[in-house]
Amino acid sequence: MSSWMFSDQQIYIYNTDNVINLDLYSENGEWDITSTSAAELKRTLHGFPMSAVSFTVEVERKYNYYVLNMILPVIILAFLGPFVFLLQIESGEQNGYSLTVLLSMSVVMTTVSDNIPPTANNVCILSVYLLTTYVLCALETLIVVIMTRMHNYTEKGYEPGWRTQRVVNVIAKATCYRRSGEERTSIKIGSKVGIVEIEDEKKTWANGKESPRDEERDDNDRRQYSYQECVYVINFFNFVVFSIVNSLTMLIFMCLLSF
Repeated sequence: MSSWMFSDQQIYIYNTDNVINLDLYSENGEWDITSTSAAELKRTLHGFPMSAVSFTVEVERKYNYYVLNMILPVIILAFLGPFVFLLQIESGEQNGYSLTVLLSMSVVMTTVSDNIPPTANNVCILSVYLLTTYVLCALETLIVVIMTRMHNYTEKGYEPGWRTQRVVNVIAKATCYRRSGEERTSIKIGSKVGIVEIEDEKKTWANGKESPRDEERDDNDRRQYSYQECVYVINFFNFVVFSIVNSLTMLIFMCLLSF
């Protein structure tokens, strides 16, 4: 604040305290005042000195509204997305589920965009997080469509090629996928688990021949998957991957907000 029309000899402005008096201040619903300060300044206009006082007010935005109405809905929708891969594909609900999550994310993005100031100088972190989550939901929807089409190949009599079999076999080992009935027979003795061994198997192995266990291991390496089993294996793998990606994205977003 300065006296633009009068010199400092005519009007001298000074402060009586180093902070602003907030006795008449009424609390705002969006901002909190964290600190204030007041300091005397000297200005010169066309060679005439003028007195001035500089006031500084530091404010902080109240985040409760944005957390409850913007951030939490986005986080919940982001974590609901990967669960589409756990639905039974035969029920036909995967496409509807993924589209519902995608449309819900679009509505939330529209609401958030209306409350964010339109500026190109500084990109809002919340907008980047929303866009990233929206892209992940769109990828989940696209993968669901592809998996649905692949699931129908078995009914048409198609069989996966050797490249597909190899990829699915690696994913099945990574996700510990087991077919029904594939269980290892074991007995628990004290705190140790011993594998039941057959005497004939020992004799066969001693004679230099492959034991049934080795043959079973080779069969597992050469196992053939149908397109339906490929879809089951890939869907569980997608659930794990998208859950991890969503968790990492949320952690990075929270870390950026804390700075």
